[in-house]
Amino acid sequence: GESLRWGPEITVGPAYQMNLRAFTSDPHPPEWLLRLPALLAGVGCIIAAYALGALLRSRRVGLALSVLLALHSVLIAYSQEARGYTLLVLASMVATTLWFRLANDALGRAPLVAVAYAATGAIGFYAHYFMILVVAAHVAWLTGLAFLVKPRRLSWSPVAALGLWAGLCTPGVARVLQHRDVASGA
Repeated sequence: GESLRWGPEITVGPAYQMNLRAFTSDPHPPEWLLRLPALLAGVGCIIAAYALGALLRSRRVGLALSVLLALHSVLIAYSQEARGYTLLVLASMVATTLWFRLANDALGRAPLVAVAYAATGAIGFYAHYFMILVVAAHVAWLTGLAFLVKPRRLSWSPVAALGLWAGLCTPGVARVLQHRDVASGA
């Protein structure tokens, strides 16, 4: 039950604790096990970077992006910490890959992609509330796309995905707002 609550510091979301609990139920796990979810998410970031770069441009760009990310000192440092930052980066890249597929599906044949986007975005949000900024960028992308493409030809899948994401994140938003009120003494 403790893993489901947002930490005392509101930037520490429950997703990392939930991932850690998938590996162990020991209340005092060894240090390497505490860091394992961050390491696995960091490795996943490299794979997701390749997929995103290959989707957006080419396999060559995907490879270059994954190599740059693998050598990035901040990702290396966060992959060694027992915190959810690499999970946020991984969820951001996977959600952006899914968003690109969703936004470019003019025929609206992507309900599973919409659900996967919402779930990935929610995982990112519960890793760190900064995922809201990534989703805001996706909304801006869709808004820009609406100006370039006739609105009648746009699919409702991205809008449905955003609605589902918002529904999944509502309990977390309520918790953040509650914590803010408690911290301010209101």
